[in-house]
Amino acid sequence: MPTTLICEQCGKEFQTTNSHAKRGQRFCSRECYHAFRPKREQARFWSYVDKAGPNGCWVWTGGHTGSGYGQFCPHSRRAILAHRYAYEMVHGPIPDGLFVCHHCDNRQCVNPEHLFLGTSADNMQDAAVKGRTLQGERHPQARFTNQDVREMRRLYAAGLSQGQIAKQFDTTQAEIQAIVTRRLWAHVP
Repeated sequence: MPTTLICEQCGKEFQTTNSHAKRGQRFCSRECYHAFRPKREQARFWSYVDKAGPNGCWVWTGGHTGSGYGQFCPHSRRAILAHRYAYEMVHGPIPDGLFVCHHCDNRQCVNPEHLFLGTSADNMQDAAVKGRTLQGERHPQARFTNQDVREMRRLYAAGLSQGQIAKQFDTTQAEIQAIVTRRLWAHVP
């Protein structure tokens, strides 16, 4: 005996057998089933998001990469960074070579309003402006402090040769040249 159901995708009524209805048939056709899959995937994505985060951040509560970014595994493809998936859902495809950057600097945030596209250089510049890079004396392999660099520049301006300054700081003349010409340590005033 046929049973009348309503398709979850298109909303149309359709007829099915009792056995299909008992097994949970929810769609009138394969087309409607496949059209519904992205909606189900997106609902699953948003179920891992806490929208009550600090500063308007929507915090990803699902899996994470080793670097702290959220990670989501859609059914149709391999794992993707959660903030990239959120950006694509709201704003469309990400052009090749571009990064999805955070205005809020919260790696776990997937709020599309906090995300913007940028090149690798844009991303690095944003990180440097916000003090998130390990440059200068913050870098674990830094041999000089900001004060050392200021002193090198002061000595050079006072007339000492780059070679004399290099001996005083136990480094090379080439490195002193790069420092006093601001090719290195350009962030130090």
